[in-house]
Amino acid sequence: MTHYRSMFDTDYVGVWDLDGRDRIATITKVVAGTVGGQNGRDKERKPIVTLAEFDAPMICNVTNARAIAGMYGNDVRKWKGKRITLYPTTTRFGSDEVECIRVRPKVPRGEPEHVGSRPVDREVRDRQNAAAGNAPHPAQPIADAADAAGLLAALKVCAPWVDANAKVAWPKIAARCAELNVDINAAEAAVNAAVEGPS
Repeated sequence: MTHYRSMFDTDYVGVWDLDGRDRIATITKVVAGTVGGQNGRDKERKPIVTLAEFDAPMICNVTNARAIAGMYGNDVRKWKGKRITLYPTTTRFGSDEVECIRVRPKVPRGEPEHVGSRPVDREVRDRQNAAAGNAPHPAQPIADAADAAGLLAALKVCAPWVDANAKVAWPKIAARCAELNVDINAAEAAVNAAVEGPS
């Protein structure tokens, strides 16, 4: 099922990402973030939970925070590496019934699975990283490139990082070149031109 909401840009995991079923996820980070402020609502501080299996972080409301704390304790630092089960349901919001995500209050027994990636919008990804307290990796544009032209453009943007981290960077770049059918010599030329600048 492709939920219509999955086609809108969003900074956070939504019920549409669960595809109508339970999803086991692994907590990798919990930070305090400020969310809301839309449709006349005040901004609120809430835990922002980064999950290994999702491309976006999850806003953790009080109900879900209590469920996680019931399993793993009140110290959010101890939630890192722990698994939770997310499930889709509905709740009352004023006079409306709306879809929402809830956390089951039992430690999951199954294995987590990665949830398919959304199309990457750089601006949205940067907001996600900021909300989750993650600085984007300097080579993220290389990983996000969707085609040969995008990879060559990303290499130009990331050239200073590639030049400074050549031993780590080039094996990964070679793999991306193979995935996107880009000649490695063209990749090297793009980086060299960007590093050396106009002659």
